Order: sequence, then C-alpha cells, then structure tokens
Amino acid sequence: MSKSYLAVRRRDPGAFREYGAALARVVDPRVYPSVAKALDAGVFAAAASSEEDNDADFDFGLQLYLDGVAAFIDRVG
Repeated sequence: MSKSYLAVRRRDPGAFREYGAALARVVDPRVYPSVAKALDAGVFAAAASSEEDNDADFDFGLQLYLDGVAAFIDRVG
C-alpha cells in the first residue's frame, strides 16, 4: 500500500468518511447503481482498519484491476 495514502489515513481517519459523503452527493444511482448501493451500505462509513487490512484491500483491488486490463487486452488483442 502506498505510504502516502496510509499517512493521510493516519493523520485524518475521518477523510475516508468525508470522501464517501462527497461521493454520495454526486453519484447518480441511475447511472452508477452499484456505486450507489455500496454508498448506501456504508462502505465509507466504516472505522479505519489496520495497516494489514489496508494492504489486503489494496492487493485485492489491484488484482481486480489487473484482471480487467488482461481481459480487455484479450478481447482487443
């Protein structure tokens, strides 16, 4: 996980919740229904987790992203 990201989370753990609140104000549930459901479920309202959890979450997200890139390359390639 990025050290700068973790540093921001440590200095201001509320920033994550504030980001979720700001995102909820601009996300149109008709356009992004999955994002709206995640926001409604309170994914950004969760308390700050441990650095180990953050690393696991980052790794999982990165793997999903890279899988998507690989699928795109296979489709167009």
